[in-house]
Amino acid sequence: MRILYVTPIWTGLKGLLFEGDLEPKGMPAFVFPLKALVDKGNQVDMLLLSKKIISNIDFNIKAEWIKKVRMFRMIYRESGIKSKFIDYINIYRETKKLCRKHQYDFVYGHGPSAIAANYVANHLNIRYGQRLYGTFFWDDICKYGRNYALLRRHFEHLCFKTRKQFLIVTDDGSNGDKVYDNLNRTIKKPKYEFYFLRNGVNFPTDTFAQFEKNHSPESGINDL
Repeated sequence: MRILYVTPIWTGLKGLLFEGDLEPKGMPAFVFPLKALVDKGNQVDMLLLSKKIISNIDFNIKAEWIKKVRMFRMIYRESGIKSKFIDYINIYRETKKLCRKHQYDFVYGHGPSAIAANYVANHLNIRYGQRLYGTFFWDDICKYGRNYALLRRHFEHLCFKTRKQFLIVTDDGSNGDKVYDNLNRTIKKPKYEFYFLRNGVNFPTDTFAQFEKNHSPESGINDL
């Protein structure tokens, strides 16, 4: 299976890519699924969204499993409304170029910035899944109201509203389940499967087996 990750460079990934770490330091919910996909023989490519401060740092990869992942890099800024929309356009264009060139079976977006990849995947009829590591949306709703939150967290809002195979949100105390319920309360048929999962813990064997069974190739997600 050919999979494209569209992702910022998270803490655990940064050490593996640039500091020669053999084991990740942090972000188990990101690194463990990635390693499992590689170990199962999938071809995994990554579009790395690099902030300018690390965009010119050379790779220093020593962990053998991640050497199998093909890396593509682009700079994004992620601060200021204008910059975020420019980032969106650039991520959309780069994702579209990679998808057309490499014919991926699945695109997996991480963080709100990857929502551009969701629209590419839908346009090209490629299966798509998204992972959010917590959310600031509920805090903004409580502090400032729903309309303000929709404007301030526009791309995060789209992650909860756009058609895809699944959305996973980390249960880290930021109330991602309440965001899902609030934004989808008038929708009769959900546009995706929603998972609200604890971070940094191992699945019990029977739970993980059931998760894999529910996401077999026949179901259209293939164990992601």
